[in-house]
Amino acid sequence: MNTDSNIGWNDTIRLASNASNKNFSLLEDGEYDFTVVNVEKTIFEGNSKVPRCNKAVVTLAIGNTNIKTDFLLLQGSEFRISSFYRSIGRAASNDEVVMDWDHIVGARGRAYISTKSFTGRDGREREINVVKKFLFSEVEDTNSFDEF
Repeated sequence: MNTDSNIGWNDTIRLASNASNKNFSLLEDGEYDFTVVNVEKTIFEGNSKVPRCNKAVVTLAIGNTNIKTDFLLLQGSEFRISSFYRSIGRAASNDEVVMDWDHIVGARGRAYISTKSFTGRDGREREINVVKKFLFSEVEDTNSFDEF
């Protein structure tokens, strides 16, 4: 559930700092369990290399850290998208999957998280966490409930 309130064009806001951001803590590189906490459907406007397309912005919670990861809905991105759906248990290794973005909030999975350095608009060096890859078991689920 989103508890954000709208901010007016001329409202007063608090200044941001890393200390006051309760949803930010830089994680060390490694494997982490995550929970999907938000999905935003947007449009990627395209550039010289990638055409205009649908884009899903998925927010993953790992402890008190939220990481946003983008999925461009293009055929060239099918491996990454299918890895995500396999990670959250929505697709078997040999199945096709219907991308059901409207019903994945609350899903749990596992990913390898790494840090990425970049220069901010203010010229300062910054680091953020990014999803390097989504992890899933190659072993089929043996906890089936077949009748005898």
